[in-house]
Amino acid sequence: MENVEKFKAELEVDLDENVTEEVQSEDYLDKLEAEYDKYAAECEAAMEIALLKINIFNDAFKRTGKRNPFDRIEYRKKTFKSVRGKCRDRGYALTMSSIKENVRDIGGIRIVTKHLNEIPLVIDLIRQIQEISILSVKDYVETPKDGGYKSVHLNCQVGVYDPFGGLRMIPLEIQIRTLCMDLWATMDHDINYKALEHHPEVVKRLQHIAEILDQLEDEYKELSDYVDNKSSDTALQ
Repeated sequence: MENVEKFKAELEVDLDENVTEEVQSEDYLDKLEAEYDKYAAECEAAMEIALLKINIFNDAFKRTGKRNPFDRIEYRKKTFKSVRGKCRDRGYALTMSSIKENVRDIGGIRIVTKHLNEIPLVIDLIRQIQEISILSVKDYVETPKDGGYKSVHLNCQVGVYDPFGGLRMIPLEIQIRTLCMDLWATMDHDINYKALEHHPEVVKRLQHIAEILDQLEDEYKELSDYVDNKSSDTALQ
């Protein structure tokens, strides 16, 4: 019991801000990763609950034959390596208490819509899910990031029942973007992978691509509405 309490205390003590990740002991990191895996399993459970509920809406639209705002639903769970990198890059202490407080996207769902006006509809649908509470919204569609990144990020929490500890509220991030926004993000990720995202010419061209995709999105929406109207006229004849 004494060892368990010592271990818990070790995980909860914030590191001195002058201590770098490189000098942390391998033993500490191994223990932290083991604790992280337990917490990440809870985040994955929250993600699965949210996916189940969201897919109920998706299936309902498919059955009715109405225009479905869900083009694609993706999900992922952050690895310990990814979380370590995020803590390092943002200056968070590498402890479980710090991870739980600062890293809210260990479990993540991405919903891709066809059209811009379907994003508010998807948000309204998510608000109807009792198990999901939306704590805050970051609207990068209204105010895009540098370079042209657009998406809506929902900072959520999901009720997960633990048979040993009762109901627990677990964080989850839900991103919502259109097909064109997702295409831009894919291009941006490829550029970031090559570590050239801050090069002035790269930023300029990414912004230009974002403008082109905005025009493409408008054209696609107009064409889609035109086809829908023509189909309705044909059905009435």
